[in-house]
Order: sequence, then C-alpha cells, then structure tokens
Amino acid sequence: MPLRKYMPRLMLHLRDRAAEPHGPHAWKEKPPKDEQDRRDSRRVYEIEMEFIHRWESNLKHADPLSRVIELPGAHHYMFQNEETDVLHHIKTFLQDLN
Repeated sequence: MPLRKYMPRLMLHLRDRAAEPHGPHAWKEKPPKDEQDRRDSRRVYEIEMEFIHRWESNLKHADPLSRVIELPGAHHYMFQNEETDVLHHIKTFLQDLN
C-alpha cells in the first residue's frame, strides 16, 4: 500500500452558545457590568471566532483530507453529551475514506 501524502483528520469543534454575546444564553454565567463591558465581551467573542475560523481554514488548506465539523451548542464533554452526533460524524468520516 503506497504512503499517503496527507493523513485524514476529523476535527469536531464545539461552539459554546453560552459564550455567544447574543441569543438566549448570552452572559448567563457572568452578565456584563455596563455597556462597555458588553462591547468588550462581544469583541473578545469576535476575535476568538476569527481565530478559530482562520485555524479551521488553514487546516483544510494544508490537508485536503481533513474535515472540520462544528457542533453548535455542544458541551465541553461532547463525546458524552452529544454522543449520537459525534458517532454519526465519525462513522460518516470513516465511510468516506473508503
């Protein structure tokens, strides 16, 4: 069997809705003190998402066999809490390799 130039990769990325500065879960654990704090929180979130999307894009360009799956609302322990979705994506990824 010949060696592959690229190694297939599957990245399951959680997106914590509690960290989003809008929607029903916004600032649930730590509400902003004032409007400046709210703007700062939004900007931090935007910067983090820019970084994450750039990282995902770099991964996809560096390795065309990689696949990035975002699971909105997934918990940090997504392998336990989102087991059905995680297993579905893993099985689909493995099937697509054949």
